[in-house]
Amino acid sequence: MRTWRALLNWSRVRLAAKANLSEMTIAVLENGIRKPRPHNITAIRKAFENAGIRFTGEGIPSLTHARSSPPQTVLPPSKAGCGS
Repeated sequence: MRTWRALLNWSRVRLAAKANLSEMTIAVLENGIRKPRPHNITAIRKAFENAGIRFTGEGIPSLTHARSSPPQTVLPPSKAGCGS
């Protein structure tokens, strides 16, 4: 979630507002303190999708800026390569 928030330049407060959840819920989920509830996952996903992030069948997100530009695939930090 942090990676996707960073792409959108969103704070936890903004994501919480867009997903209609509390900031504490976002913090707890990002820190892995508890297992997310299905309705929280749905709310967060909808908030990201409304902001232009699209998820593939494998759950890999991509960010779409405009219809004319192709989506940018964004890997979570655990899957992203280290070198460049």
